[in-house]
Amino acid sequence: MTESDLSELPDNRPSRLSLTGGRFAAFVAFSLLAWAAAAAICLCFGPGGSLRLELGDRLVTLLSPSLLKLRLGRVLAASLIGAGLAAAGVTFQALLRNPLASPYILGISSGATVGVVVGLYVALAFPNSILAQAPQHVLALAFGVATIGLVYLLARRRGQLDPLTLLLVGVMVTAFNGAVIMVFNLMVPGGIRGDFVVWMMGMVSENVRWSTLGWVAAGIGAGIAVMLALAQQFNLQSLGEQTARTLGVRLQRLRVVSFFVASGVTALAVSISGPIGFVGLICPHICRRLFGPDHRVLMVTATAFGAIFLLAADTLVRTVAPSTGGEVPVGVVTALFGGPFFIYLLRRHYARRLSE
Repeated sequence: MTESDLSELPDNRPSRLSLTGGRFAAFVAFSLLAWAAAAAICLCFGPGGSLRLELGDRLVTLLSPSLLKLRLGRVLAASLIGAGLAAAGVTFQALLRNPLASPYILGISSGATVGVVVGLYVALAFPNSILAQAPQHVLALAFGVATIGLVYLLARRRGQLDPLTLLLVGVMVTAFNGAVIMVFNLMVPGGIRGDFVVWMMGMVSENVRWSTLGWVAAGIGAGIAVMLALAQQFNLQSLGEQTARTLGVRLQRLRVVSFFVASGVTALAVSISGPIGFVGLICPHICRRLFGPDHRVLMVTATAFGAIFLLAADTLVRTVAPSTGGEVPVGVVTALFGGPFFIYLLRRHYARRLSE
């Protein structure tokens, strides 16, 4: 694999770098309105009780306050996770200059999973230890952040962060974490292993505390803001390293900052949902085809579309849960859509290369 194999497709490079404030504001407004409409619709679907009011000769059915609170929390959680993963996907594709990159390619998700399975084992073997009392999402976040640091240290070459080395180290760390997960999973009793397998498939939970949602929202929101601020530099980087340097882009600083910010956002999302794949791959590609390759527009639209996509998938699984005998993990739904989509992108990518 050469560095040219990691470059973006020719039609993914911004054809122009000018974007008026009015057009950008229109994209932001459109994205926010689309998400708000999707969230309002998704609040109306799902199993549970309802409150029926009789107003004259009309019968009005409303959600009970408790059910509304549960659904609202889940809608917000799904939106945060989807938005964070999609924004991280845009950043990693720009960072690695690879249109097939996704947030999980660098081992962050597998590191968070190691944290969960280690916590399950310690809770049984050492129930009185401090680690056994730590919440699952805290362990996932801590181990995910530790993995970020490890990948960064291993990927440095002569003090520089190289995209190709970063990709290879990420694959290596993911494989190593997979082996660690299997070892610990064998030491966890079958009942708890079943819960862990469900978490591994990705699940948006209704039991996430509002305080947890608050700090996760703050972290993901801050990360998306930083990635949006870097979007113009991503545009310049896509024109080539020499051109970007000539135009004043400090490539090493851009790579380090974007790597840590996107990795942190991914770790936050994984910490409350488990690994949900393909959101960071599908959403940037669809928005790139619809709205163009400008990373400033792409960051806004892909973030909103990621929130809507995961929100719709989660609403689907909880709506059909009564007829399927239980709730299917939302990660299964995203994989059913994402697997064929990835194969299509891969075939299209190499077909274009062969034709050049």
